[in-house]
Amino acid sequence: MLEAVARANHGHVLAYGDDVHTRACEERFRELFGRDVTTLLTFNGTGANVLALALLLGPAQAVVCSEWAHIAVDETGAPERALGAKLIDLPSADAKLVPEQLDELAHLIGVKHHAQPGVVSITQSTELGTLYTVEEVAALCDTAHRLGMKVHLDGARIANATVALGGTIDTLRAFTVEAGVDIVSFGGTKNGLLGGEAVIVLDPALAGPGEFVRKQVTQLPSKMRFIAAQFDALLADGLWLELARHSNAMATLLHDLTADIPGVHHAAPPAEWGPASTTTGARPHRYAEGASMAAVEIVVTRLETDDDWMRQAACKGLTHLFFPTAAERPQARERREAMARQVCAGCSVQDTCREYARDHHEYGYWGGESEDERHAAGFRLIAPIGVRARSAG
Repeated sequence: MLEAVARANHGHVLAYGDDVHTRACEERFRELFGRDVTTLLTFNGTGANVLALALLLGPAQAVVCSEWAHIAVDETGAPERALGAKLIDLPSADAKLVPEQLDELAHLIGVKHHAQPGVVSITQSTELGTLYTVEEVAALCDTAHRLGMKVHLDGARIANATVALGGTIDTLRAFTVEAGVDIVSFGGTKNGLLGGEAVIVLDPALAGPGEFVRKQVTQLPSKMRFIAAQFDALLADGLWLELARHSNAMATLLHDLTADIPGVHHAAPPAEWGPASTTTGARPHRYAEGASMAAVEIVVTRLETDDDWMRQAACKGLTHLFFPTAAERPQARERREAMARQVCAGCSVQDTCREYARDHHEYGYWGGESEDERHAAGFRLIAPIGVRARSAG
């Protein structure tokens, strides 16, 4: 990437994308998707999502997404503030929407008192590392289009998802253009770029105002060639897939080598790390071809602890019930802790577990006791979940 930027820094060219580097980048994306797509380069992922949604939304329309969606959780309300559009964030245990959820919103359509569901936004791979299959994306697109809605795919980690689902250009096309997606936020920064993302307009009917809207949402780079040159290098000779394959393999390696550290609690490895069935929950392969233990050096210092009781715990393999995910909502926390409480009730080491958590000021649900309950009992945490939630309210 550095070399690509350095090459683009020679000579004199016009600003705002009227240069050979940007035209070469646009041609790369046309080749990648196998059709005459429109490419709009942006500075960052939030900007790309805002631009993509701006091209899809009509007056009084809302965006339907999962409760885990980056646009709903991690963009500081940017779509709402910049576009004035409501987000309808739907519950999802695996951060994936299903067609039935869209049908359940059909009663809003045509009612003047409600924001109109106009866009469905999905993330591939999702914020929880899960994957939509080709069939799942196609089913969502079919339902959305039947209801008069457009489909946006947030692909901040689209390369990782492509590798996990098959690892070819045909794989990418299958869950995007061929499945019926209308517009894609194509991730660059998480796939090796110094900085830069791309909005790929797959439906030609939506591309007309793109150049103007990009300027309005402050995502028009004057020195666009420096972003374009990076994408041109990334998409050449399959480098984007090679980097994603290595990233997935190293994440799996890190997960495996830290799994036995006392006090470290892993959930199941995300599906995006390797080829796996996203419907059966099959474990991804340990390492991608060519990866080796020598590729990563991890030094672990273990404290000597008497943790034999942990091996007898009933919660083994159920980490997701005992520790919160990012931006967990209060209602989701209550449901999760209720299930954790049931597991603890039948556990032979519940008392030992509770004392351990109190002594070590642990976060999460231990020994039938939540963070909030430990805090109230005098075993202080800096900010247990319940206290944080009430403070925020």
